[in-house]
Order: sequence, then C-alpha cells, then structure tokens
Amino acid sequence: MKNAVARSIVALLLALTLGGCVIQPSTEYRDKATYLFRFGQFTEWPAYMFPDSNSPIVIGFLGGNPFGDVLVRMSESETINSRPVVVRRMNPLSNLRQCHILFIAHSQKVHLPLIFNALGNSHVLTVSDADNFLEAGGMVHFFMENGKVRFEINRQAVDRTGLKMESQLLIMGRHPKGGIDTNKE
Repeated sequence: MKNAVARSIVALLLALTLGGCVIQPSTEYRDKATYLFRFGQFTEWPAYMFPDSNSPIVIGFLGGNPFGDVLVRMSESETINSRPVVVRRMNPLSNLRQCHILFIAHSQKVHLPLIFNALGNSHVLTVSDADNFLEAGGMVHFFMENGKVRFEINRQAVDRTGLKMESQLLIMGRHPKGGIDTNKE
C-alpha cells in the first residue's frame, strides 16, 4: 500500500516537472485571452513594426501564466488581421519591446515602473488586471463587473506610443472620468 502511494506521488511530481499537467484557466482568464486577440484586431501598429506580410503579432505575458494553454491554442487556430500569432512567456530580462501586446500579471504590480521604463514609448499595447494599472501608465486594464470581464482604456497612454485604436474598441471600453495623466516627466 505504501509503495503504491509513493509511486503515485512520484508520478504526480514527474508530471508536474515535465509539464504533463496543464492547469485549466478560469472562465475569467479564457475571456481575457479572447480579449487580447480582439484588442489586436482593433489596434493599428506602425507599418515598420512588421518587416513583411508574414510577420507575426507577438502576444507576450509577464509574470505567472493564468491563461494555461488557451493563448497558445488560440494562436494555433486564429490570426490577427491575417497575421499569424506567436505567444511568448516573457521574463524581466526579456526584450519586452519584441511584443505587440504585453499582458502584465497582477503579481508584477510592484515592478510596473521598471517595466514601463524598459518599454519607453515603444509600440507595445500594455494590458493588465493589476490595481491602479492605468494610473501607473498602462493602456488597458481588465476589471470584473457583475461577474463579467470588462476593460478600461488609458487613451493618453495609447496615443503617446503612436498606436491607433479603432472606434469599435474605444466604444466598448470604459474611459476613466477626466482621463488619466500618465506623463510622469
């Protein structure tokens, strides 16, 4: 009996170590993954961000991965504006500017000043569910309202980087009253 329990524990540890166990994300994070793809469909980057017509849209995530394998599965079956999609797990030493869309996990909230400093005014659409994300200089903040994922947009931060959001996206997002002044210079 003890050997069977020990073997089960070893098998579980091996599965976790080798990545054989995929944690399924909550409905909230499946919805957020879908939104990341939709944001890409309604955002325009400068043409020089794509060397050729086959250049992919890169969606990166920094911090833990609350999406499980949903983003990767979506990237295998969907495109954004006829471009392939590549999903990358980023770390603090990554070149964050290689992303077109960067999801910053709420666990990275304390690092936001460093992250935004590394990004500068690059053409990276920053998205997070961290509290006070817009006030820190982020562009799109997820929040929950009546059990549904909603988002708000810091239009000034978006405009500062030269990204253009289509009116459909701007209409769908909430805009904080009075806007948000993120010009910390």
